[in-house]
Amino acid sequence: MAAPSVRPEPVLMPVGVATHFIDKINVVIVKLGSDVRVGDHLMLSGEKGSFKQKLKSMQINRQNVETAARGTRSALKSAKKPSWGKWFMWSDKK
Repeated sequence: MAAPSVRPEPVLMPVGVATHFIDKINVVIVKLGSDVRVGDHLMLSGEKGSFKQKLKSMQINRQNVETAARGTRSALKSAKKPSWGKWFMWSDKK
């Protein structure tokens, strides 16, 4: 009898710090500490705990981009309002 396959827990890595939030359009401005790309799965620290989401869109200087490098300020579309100054965390790289 084969052992059931166990899915490993995702490795969480810091991605950046939320510096601003634009509530009318649910966009958070993040100072990136790591590279990110549209399609990455993120775990974000919110006001009422954490939540997970897939990054669907991102902008730098009001231009849509697919990737953003460490050190840039990027606008990320957010499902909910994150807490100020909390780290965004990579949940996995599917």
